[in-house]
Amino acid sequence: MKRHLLLSLLLLPLFAFAQDPSVRTQTIRGRVLDGESHYPVFSASIALQGAAPPNTTTSDEDGRFELKNVPLGRQVFAVAAFG
Repeated sequence: MKRHLLLSLLLLPLFAFAQDPSVRTQTIRGRVLDGESHYPVFSASIALQGAAPPNTTTSDEDGRFELKNVPLGRQVFAVAAFG
């Protein structure tokens, strides 16, 4: 009985850290609006700066976007639109 308990206590740390805390991500949702008219911006490009591989998305007809797999913490985004 003591051997099984000792063995399970030795193996517990291996299973406790099964998820890598450095790869926690979040989903960023938002809306792109024109600064003067406050109308939604269609097809604006939103990009996470410094991401490898590049992580980008575009806004829909209501200016809404969703960017997945963004690392936790402070991030910098670039937004560009034509017109």
